Amino acid sequence: MALFNNLFGGKKKPIEEKKELRILTRDIKPNEVKAGHLIVAKPFFPNPHFDKSVVLVCHISPTHILGTILNKTTGEPLSKLSSAYPKSSTEVYWGGPAESQRIFTLHRFGDMIKGNVAVEPKTWFNANFAQVASMLDVNKLDPTRVKLFVGGTGWQHDQFQGEFNQDLWEIIEVEGLDYFGDTASLWNAFHPAFSTLPSKPIYPRLKANMSHSMYADVVQTESMDIPQELQPIHTEYTEDLILHYVSDEDVAFKYIDASMYKEFPHLNDNALHKLAISTLTTNISQQVELRGDVNELVMMVAGGEFESSLVLLTPFLDYLHQVMEGNYYVALPTRDLFVICKEGNTAGLEQLKERVQHYFNNNAPGLLSKGIYLKKADNPKIQLAEPAF
Repeated sequence: MALFNNLFGGKKKPIEEKKELRILTRDIKPNEVKAGHLIVAKPFFPNPHFDKSVVLVCHISPTHILGTILNKTTGEPLSKLSSAYPKSSTEVYWGGPAESQRIFTLHRFGDMIKGNVAVEPKTWFNANFAQVASMLDVNKLDPTRVKLFVGGTGWQHDQFQGEFNQDLWEIIEVEGLDYFGDTASLWNAFHPAFSTLPSKPIYPRLKANMSHSMYADVVQTESMDIPQELQPIHTEYTEDLILHYVSDEDVAFKYIDASMYKEFPHLNDNALHKLAISTLTTNISQQVELRGDVNELVMMVAGGEFESSLVLLTPFLDYLHQVMEGNYYVALPTRDLFVICKEGNTAGLEQLKERVQHYFNNNAPGLLSKGIYLKKADNPKIQLAEPAF
């Protein structure tokens, strides 16, 4: 009982001088990472689980990097997440998707709790919450000395090296970080320019390149003379498809033009693309349903507006290789249609062509492409194979 009196109301704890967060270095390589370093998501992270995440490295083993996300709360007290502690109002943070039912603890109680891993002087990590609960009054945890997390984050070393090489993460060493304070806006401290982004969601959208020979029979309307700064931002995706970006204005979609770069000077073509892909991944790809028979045709269904844009998501295309057990043909006759069949399926290929021709003959809304594309496992993008008609 004397122990609890000292910790929760007996002796007053000395007031620690609060230090300002300071970045010591951002030039750390994966083979140099150690406990106490921060692994910080780059802007527009493609996986919504880790978007704007700041991961505290807690332990390095010969095979793994283990840590916890510092800046994402569940918004729930411990009592809501575990029936074993019905009276605890301690806020629980979301540490990551690994071991999602397990509670981890970051604390300042040192060796009085067994099974600790030292993160840095005066800060320890413990993966055995039952051990922590046996030593502390869980109903009266001091939030300035204890932080709880449900789930954690981890990588095998070669896995993290691969993600680092993809420019998804940076490793940062800091001093003066209060792990037990309000960390909700911590990511902004490392990327202040990206703390303010367009308020409306921005998505990638494909359009046909009407100068391609497939559209030689289409009567072209006279183009308007639009000032350079008001022309929609675009880039070539394939020889017959152009990639644009649109913002969701609630009642309609508006094409993004170069004037956005004046309003948000930290954005450029690369950052805009990452932002749009991140939005598509977060808001659309999670809704995707696959309908049909893999031995005939398979259609993607995802809300009816951006199905064709799913071809921009490399992980999704890789997943379809698994579903189709190899290479596959793709048809994108309209913005909301994405239909595939196995390479070598002659009957399926003919059905794809018939579908494309049907939509164009009937002038369907949102017409996109007359092409039939081939997705090969060794190429991250679709390639035009032939016109459907």
